[in-house]
Amino acid sequence: VPAIKPISDDHELVNAHTLRSIPKWSQVKADGKPRYVETLIFIDSEVVICNQSFLIVNSQLLQYVEQINTRIVILDIMEIVGYNITLEQLSHYRAENMNHLPEHDLAVLIRYGYEGGIAYVNGICTQSAVGITGFLPDSPLEYAAIFFHELAHLFGLTHDTDTECFCGNTEEPCLKIDGFNECSVQTLVDRLPMHECIQKPPVNLPNTVLPICGNHYLEPGEECDCGPENRLINTGFMFNSQTDPEIPIWKTPPYIKNQKTLDGEKDSQSSDVSTIFCFFLSDLLEN
Repeated sequence: VPAIKPISDDHELVNAHTLRSIPKWSQVKADGKPRYVETLIFIDSEVVICNQSFLIVNSQLLQYVEQINTRIVILDIMEIVGYNITLEQLSHYRAENMNHLPEHDLAVLIRYGYEGGIAYVNGICTQSAVGITGFLPDSPLEYAAIFFHELAHLFGLTHDTDTECFCGNTEEPCLKIDGFNECSVQTLVDRLPMHECIQKPPVNLPNTVLPICGNHYLEPGEECDCGPENRLINTGFMFNSQTDPEIPIWKTPPYIKNQKTLDGEKDSQSSDVSTIFCFFLSDLLEN
């Protein structure tokens, strides 16, 4: 059984600052089977104050996971009260409150102002299925790269993982995840079948589940979901939420339903945070 250990990326992701686009991994060899990661998101108070859920699961992150045929399903987003929460504290809190949380495969803390990330290598589907990533709303590409990097750790990748792959004649790095070696995408895809909890679509979703437009999974409240925006563009569909008032908008209730402290008690205050926007492809096709 591979060792489960935490790896911090405070200084490993320097290349994320220079990202200009999402890498393209079309040459990866996958088995064609989708995987589903039922995810519980914790956020700190500063993320609650100034940001919206579509920035937490942004289109850039969805473009990353779509390329490895994986769907992130957000079961709930909860505020957690604490300062500089560590991975060990988060893991302990999750274990202590497991009976009061939605059943999930992964718990991630989004921490405002933290530019790195930390997660347990090979932690997915275990008691160590936790990670922390910084929140960078003004740098969505960098944020998505860090979040995906931590997912790769949780699926079993280390920074020195070495695998052979072939990309042909290309000037781009060969199937490389930022912060890992070349061929790391192929290694990640090869490891996905090893994790039992992500092999089947979710069943008995909690009523707190968020309809995330673009995650290629149909949550309650959505009419359809064909994947991230770039996938629609590649198939000939275009939309612009900022300039086209005719595009229907689906709204959720305020998404912060629970506020938790590290001792597991509910805070008396509640958060009223604005909505998620989801575009229905079926309505676009009718117009």
